[in-house]
Amino acid sequence: MHPRSSGGRLWFDGRIVERGDPCLDVLTDPTEQPVCCTTARMRGGYPRHAEVHRARLHRDSATLGAGKVDEGALASLWAELSNAAFGSGDDAEGIIRVEVHPAAGGETAHLLGVPRATGLEKSNWKTLRCPTIHPGAGAHRGAKLVHFPAYEEARAYSATFDVDESLLFDGAERLVEGARSNIVVVRADGSVVTPDPELGAVRGVGLSVLLDAVPEITSATISADDLREAREVIAINAVRGARAIVEHDDKPVAEGAPGKWAERLDRLLSEAGPH
Repeated sequence: MHPRSSGGRLWFDGRIVERGDPCLDVLTDPTEQPVCCTTARMRGGYPRHAEVHRARLHRDSATLGAGKVDEGALASLWAELSNAAFGSGDDAEGIIRVEVHPAAGGETAHLLGVPRATGLEKSNWKTLRCPTIHPGAGAHRGAKLVHFPAYEEARAYSATFDVDESLLFDGAERLVEGARSNIVVVRADGSVVTPDPELGAVRGVGLSVLLDAVPEITSATISADDLREAREVIAINAVRGARAIVEHDDKPVAEGAPGKWAERLDRLLSEAGPH
């Protein structure tokens, strides 16, 4: 839903506003100019993996030339919008996307917070290969964008065929990422790999946490054959955790059940503290 649409609360530049507020007219249209973002799972007013989310926003904003991200404003956004949207209790949960929009004539960027409910998530996923060709890194160099055509097409493909994720390959038949997740593959030989980030995948918060914690995960070229022969295929997302992909292209992955690596990675992501 576009921020100028009616209904619902947002956080914009220091205060809670309603969708449709005229102050939102200064926001950049993400379909015309890249706008970076990060999406965090909130609990009791704090985001899980907060430091990694902060680092991503600073890095991606600098990559896109959007301006500086004010640390105090970011902390206020998370706390105030979480309270307004999900309640003030220690157990109050929800999801907040933070968008960084360039400010005309200023060094400090506009911050927009967009909340949503957590909803129900499957523990095991089914996926398809999306026919859309991943375009590569481009100028955004791994930034998480509000709008990216390949992701939009892949999400629509998932919805059309009622699967949980669509996987994107590049023109050289190499796996890059999913529409909403990074991918980890346990190959037939037992090695644990994720696509080379130079191919253009989003530098995901969840994957960043795992790469720091699990040295066994290395970057590699991953083919469609690797997926067919894999012991496990796992979707990594900071909001959802690690999700075992038990079926790909209408065929079971290995035994068609979650493996030990999916369970280990999900536990690592869920055990990380809110700060």
